[in-house]
Amino acid sequence: MSKSDNQGQITPGMFRPAFWPTWSALFCLWLLMRLPRVWLMRVGGWLGDWLRHRNHKRRHIARINLELCFPDISDRHREQLLIEHFRYQARGLIDLGLACMGSRQQLARYHEIQGIEHITGNLGDSGVIVIGFHSISMEMAAASLLSDIPLVSMMKRDSNPVINRFLYRSRTRFRKAEVYMRDQGLRGIVRGVRQGKACYLVPDEDYGDSSHTVFAPFFGEPKSTLTTVSRLAIKTGALVVACFCILDGKTGNYKSVIRQPLGDFSKHDEVENAKRINQAAEELIRLAPEQYMWTFKLFRTRPNGGADPYRQS
Repeated sequence: MSKSDNQGQITPGMFRPAFWPTWSALFCLWLLMRLPRVWLMRVGGWLGDWLRHRNHKRRHIARINLELCFPDISDRHREQLLIEHFRYQARGLIDLGLACMGSRQQLARYHEIQGIEHITGNLGDSGVIVIGFHSISMEMAAASLLSDIPLVSMMKRDSNPVINRFLYRSRTRFRKAEVYMRDQGLRGIVRGVRQGKACYLVPDEDYGDSSHTVFAPFFGEPKSTLTTVSRLAIKTGALVVACFCILDGKTGNYKSVIRQPLGDFSKHDEVENAKRINQAAEELIRLAPEQYMWTFKLFRTRPNGGADPYRQS
């Protein structure tokens, strides 16, 4: 764990009435872990249909993203993708109990890993940066894939201290992980990679147009892409591998697919490196396109100050 930030501690303020709903939700997740996997997948499907009908904002965002990224498929196909996305999103949500509170034995029982040698075979040499993407199974990937690998990672500090502690503890509970808050900078991450640890990052959100982002194509659309992976690979000489976790909506089993290293990141060409990362993301997302987080505003920032595609008249 990071010694510079006491994220794992419980404080008296966490038990104020304002946080009682959060504690109740976590208890519900713990209870749901006890259901048979097939039942849980069915409940997730029903919950996803309910969320799709209720959450007009996220439904609109997902529909715009699918139109931008899959212009060549039919409207009917895109609408089916939208329906399935919300079903899988709900399944992933209620499976947070398993991902964040499950034992090693439970994670191993429900999770298959393909290509782990691309990580373990390169540790201790040049170092490895594992890039994940915002799928509905992102927490499961982090928990299962790297539970027995020395790891350094970064997370966004949540404004809700109960959720912040819950996520921090879940990502460090196997005692081989150092997790730093994003506002702590990259120093701890760089040190960990140079010590031979794997680094797990999820760099696919839109963080605006800044000195730490470049525009690179994502499904043919220019997307504001973080240069963190590129800068870290250049600084440490680490290899970069991409992974994507996929949920079987019938059985409740997971599979993480890990690709071989993406190529040479040593050149100081951040745009080219960003293109390589986005291309890897596309290839993995196409394995299960309904399971990517389409409810994020992926294209909110447009080149040259272009109009926000999610703005409704």
